[in-house]
Amino acid sequence: MKLARNLDNFEISAISHIFALVRDLRAEGHEIVDLCVGEPDFDTPDYIKDAADAAARAGDTKYTVIDGTADLKQAICRKLARENDLVFDPSEISVGAGAKTVLHTSLSVLTDPGDEVVLLTPAWGSYAEMLGMLQARKVLVRGEAGNGFKVTPDALRAALNDTTKAVILNAPSNPAGVTYSRSEYEALAEVLQDFPHVWVISDEIYEHTLYTDDPYVSFLNAAPDFRHCTITINGVSKAYAMTGWRIGWASAPAEVILQMRKIISNSTSSPCSVSQAAAIAALDGPKDMLLARNETYRARRDMLVQALSDISGLKVVNPGGAFYLYLDCGDLLGKTHPKAGKLNTSFDIVKALLEHHGLAVVHGAAFSHDPAFRISYAA
Repeated sequence: MKLARNLDNFEISAISHIFALVRDLRAEGHEIVDLCVGEPDFDTPDYIKDAADAAARAGDTKYTVIDGTADLKQAICRKLARENDLVFDPSEISVGAGAKTVLHTSLSVLTDPGDEVVLLTPAWGSYAEMLGMLQARKVLVRGEAGNGFKVTPDALRAALNDTTKAVILNAPSNPAGVTYSRSEYEALAEVLQDFPHVWVISDEIYEHTLYTDDPYVSFLNAAPDFRHCTITINGVSKAYAMTGWRIGWASAPAEVILQMRKIISNSTSSPCSVSQAAAIAALDGPKDMLLARNETYRARRDMLVQALSDISGLKVVNPGGAFYLYLDCGDLLGKTHPKAGKLNTSFDIVKALLEHHGLAVVHGAAFSHDPAFRISYAA
C-alpha cells in the first residue's frame, strides 16, 4: 500500500514522542514528574463554565457560522481594542478549533510549495512541521542564549530574499519565553520594510503571561504600517486555562479571512458552539485571575531560575514571559552518565533524565535549536 510521499516531509511532534515515553514508563509503575506539557494546571474559571452550560441548555448546540459566530467575533474585536489598542472589524476575524488550526489555515492561505518561511529559533516545533505539510521551506534564524534567544535585525535581514513568503514571530515565545520590546520590534520592522512582499505571522498566544515592567506590545502596536500584511494569532487556551475548549482566532486583512473561510468550510467547519459561548465570557469577563495566576508563574520561574543556575553544565536564560525555561546544555555533551552512558545529544540527556531520574522534559531538536532542553513550569 502506497501512502503520500509528502508524509516524509514532516513528523509527529517531538513532544508527542516524549509523551509516549512517559506513558509507557508510568504503565510500568514508574513515578514520573512531567514538566513537558505547555498547559496551565489551573482550572477554567467557573464563570466561563457557567456560560457554556447556559449556552448548551439554551440549545446552542448546532453548527455555527463557519469561522465563528458574530457575537464571538465582536467580543474579539472588543478585546483587541481594549487590551491591544487595535481596531478590527468582524470581517477581519477568523475563529477556529484552537490557535494551532488557525495558524495552519493561515499558512495554507499564504504559502505555495517551495516558498520560504522564516522561523526565529528556538521555535515551537509545529511551525516547522506545518511547513512540511504544505511543502514550504523553513529558514531558521538562530537567537543566541547570550542575547536572551532574541534574533537580531542583521540576522533577520540575512535570511530574507525574493522567495521569502512570511516570517513567524512569537512573543512571549514557546519554548524560551522570549519577549520583544517596542523598539526591538521596530528594528525588525525596519528590516522587513525592505521586503514588502513578505508577510508577518505574529503568534501572541502567551500575551497575558508576561514578567517585564513594560505592558505587552503587539507587533502591530510597534509596526502599524504592516497591518495590510500581518496575521495575528491568539486564543483563550493559555490565559484562561481553556486548552481543551479549542478556540483560537486570526485577525488579518479581510481578503485573507475570506480565503481562510474557503479552507475552513472544506476541512474543520465551524468550531464548537458551546466553546464559542465560553470564549465570549472569557474575553468579556473579569481579568483579576489573570494577574493572580501570572504571579504564581512568576514565583515558579524565579524559584527554578535560582535553583538551576547553581547546576554546573547548564546555562539559564531568565524568560520575560510564557511559562517555559529553555536551558542551554552544551557543556554537558560528551560527559558520561553512570547508567545512561555517554551523552552525545540533548535527547540523550533528556532520555537519561526520564529513564533514570523520573523527570520528563523536551529536547532542543523539537524546537530547531540545540543543544538545549525545555522545562514547562505551567505543570
